[in-house]
Amino acid sequence: MALSIITNTFAGNPLDRSSERRGDASWLAEKLADAGSLAVAIWNGKPLVEDVLGEDGKPTGAQIAYLRADMAQ
Repeated sequence: MALSIITNTFAGNPLDRSSERRGDASWLAEKLADAGSLAVAIWNGKPLVEDVLGEDGKPTGAQIAYLRADMAQ
């Protein structure tokens, strides 16, 4: 099988997406209230990223920006 020229950053991710629970309003409310819950903002298929800063404070790269779940509403 030929390799795709498109890299899917999220393929093979070990995160539990809990897709079967997304329709459960009480479970969602519980997770949104949990300070340990994180979200990834996606717009037009692209994730929000933030700068990775070097020791000198200058950007050296980028990484996916995780948001607190309460900010994702």
